[in-house]
Amino acid sequence: KDERERIQLQKTADGVENLESRLNGWLADVDGKLAQASNNRPTEPPKTNDYSPLIMAKLNETETILGGQVARLEFTLDSITNKLSEGATDQDAKLRVVSEE
Repeated sequence: KDERERIQLQKTADGVENLESRLNGWLADVDGKLAQASNNRPTEPPKTNDYSPLIMAKLNETETILGGQVARLEFTLDSITNKLSEGATDQDAKLRVVSEE
């Protein structure tokens, strides 16, 4: 059981690292595009369709969703860590009892 929990914990940690890597890549790409856009400012006036509020709303929604998922992941990792710690403590107690007999 402990091995399965350890494997699940490792898979979860790997998933978080993968997500972090992908998010860092996306953010670097967005930063690059923003830098490029700021360097290539148009000389003509901007179009009347301004999608900035919509884009910001979607970014904020995505950030909120990701924040919730990270919070759930942290809670799950804490729970798994506590279970593993309790299991190790129980095993230590059992070993002491067996060694004393």
